[in-house]
Amino acid sequence: MTKQNLRERDFKAEMSEIMANWNPTSSPQFLNDALRRTILGMYERQSEISLATVRADGWPQANVVDIWNLGLMLYFQSYEASSKVQNIERDSRVSLTLTPSFKDFGEMQGLTMAAHAEKVTDKAEIGDLYHLFLKRLPHMKQFAAYEEDTAYPGSGVAVYRLRPEMGCVLDFTKGYGHWDYVQFRTGDFAEWEVQYG
Repeated sequence: MTKQNLRERDFKAEMSEIMANWNPTSSPQFLNDALRRTILGMYERQSEISLATVRADGWPQANVVDIWNLGLMLYFQSYEASSKVQNIERDSRVSLTLTPSFKDFGEMQGLTMAAHAEKVTDKAEIGDLYHLFLKRLPHMKQFAAYEEDTAYPGSGVAVYRLRPEMGCVLDFTKGYGHWDYVQFRTGDFAEWEVQYG
């Protein structure tokens, strides 16, 4: 879609049509190839998410974390003494949002997901994938620990994977306000299942 076409779009009309057909009680759809490509494209363009965990008093707590991924499975690291890690150890349910930068609202895409956070205890999994994090954020190499050519998180740092359960995929290139409600299944994480499942 050209910038000229974006400027000529009637966002108000697009939103009105979407809202007219909106069913707030609709069931989620299963992931298809097009939505998968959209999500992976957003993962590639955005290295930070806002991650909400559940505090001991029941209030949500949001933190910004840096991510890397294997297919649709997301990873992040955090100091084990951090409050968000303590929250996750009590309750693995989390929510996250991700919105890559955009110049025109007609190009906006974003994600909001409900997921389970799981501590990665397999050293091989961490060693296989941690270079993906360092490739995104090269300055973090100075905090990493190395065993020969393999990088690992530094002392006191844990790695968690985020397994999405359901979410909304925003894609304004399909219409201003367009979103798809998605339910994830085991087969959606085939890359992870093949290697570590």
